[in-house]
Amino acid sequence: MPDTEYAFDNCLWICFHGGYGMFVDNLQATLPNNTEDRWVRGEDGEYKTRTSPNGVTPIENRNWEPEYNEPRMMQPPADYECVICHDCAHALCAQVPWLERLLEPHRSHAHRTAWKEEHPEHYGWDYDTT
Repeated sequence: MPDTEYAFDNCLWICFHGGYGMFVDNLQATLPNNTEDRWVRGEDGEYKTRTSPNGVTPIENRNWEPEYNEPRMMQPPADYECVICHDCAHALCAQVPWLERLLEPHRSHAHRTAWKEEHPEHYGWDYDTT
C-alpha cells in the first residue's frame, strides 16, 4: 500500500476494526507504544500526581499524542487496513453478496475510465445515464 492518505484510483480501502473479545483484536496495533509519555514527569523522572476525591491520580500530559507500532492512516485507527484495486473490488463483491448489497458497486463510485467501456451495465455517480 502506498504511503499516502490520498484516495487511490478507484480502489477499495478496507479497514477492519475490533476490540477486546471481538473477531479482530489486534492488541499490538491498537495500543500506543509511547504510553509512558502520556503522564507529566517531574525533574526526578517520577510521575506527577494530584489528589482527587478518588485518590491519587497521575497528571496527564496535554501535548501527548499516541504513536503506534503500525502506521495509522484513518481515524479512528483501524486494527488492519488494505487497499485493493478496482477490478478486485468488483470481483470481491461478486463473490460476497452481502458486501455487494452493502457497497452497491454499480452506483457507489466513479467509472470515468476505460473500465466503464468494458462494463456498460455499471454507472458511477459521475456518469450521465441520460
